[in-house]
Amino acid sequence: MADRARSWAGILREAGIVPVAMCAGRVWTRTEGHDRQDARDEFARRLDLCAAVGAPSLTVIVTGRVGDDLAVEYADVTDQLVDRAAMAAGRGVRINLEFLGKAAIHATLGSCIDLIRAVNHPALGMLFDLCHSYVSASHLEELGQLPPNKVFLVHVDDARRRPMQALRNDERTFPGEGRIDVPGLLRATQRRTGYAGWFSVELYDRTIWAMDPADVFARLGRSLAAVDAAPEA
Repeated sequence: MADRARSWAGILREAGIVPVAMCAGRVWTRTEGHDRQDARDEFARRLDLCAAVGAPSLTVIVTGRVGDDLAVEYADVTDQLVDRAAMAAGRGVRINLEFLGKAAIHATLGSCIDLIRAVNHPALGMLFDLCHSYVSASHLEELGQLPPNKVFLVHVDDARRRPMQALRNDERTFPGEGRIDVPGLLRATQRRTGYAGWFSVELYDRTIWAMDPADVFARLGRSLAAVDAAPEA
């Protein structure tokens, strides 16, 4: 893996691409019963890959079935994140903790803030995804409870114009072309957190995946320019 990672790092450098994060590491729920040592070893491999490629952070999600006692589940996730944050720091990598709207656990902005505060480690911060915030029981005013400088990355995406309850993860479209007020949400996030870091675009719509990459980048450039130029409401 080390040789391949160095090769990938060279390809990125030659192309002038700066990696800002890699995806994704997993923290499994207690109820899921995933082998703990296997999960930790896999997490270590992904951190090592980040370090070898030169990516400063690893996006991490919490996944798996949950039991009846969510407090027990969250306490276990917190313990795992304490361990993973220390692992990441030892490699000079940070963890972008992402909440997934509609997930069984860790599905809201509030839950992400609670975990970050509980772990309280410099290597652990938030990945704020516009779509996941939009479809979940999240409220932007909760960002006031997030410690300073704890937004590590922002995913910029939009949702196709379908009923919210029917939206799926693979229906993320070009920013500004869907039903989310992308300019307003980005400005509100920056205003509340002072975020001035990288923005990462996620396009999971399979019709976009079928497009020619050059056409995707051209259209994305236009959509982002329109988002940036949109007047404040």
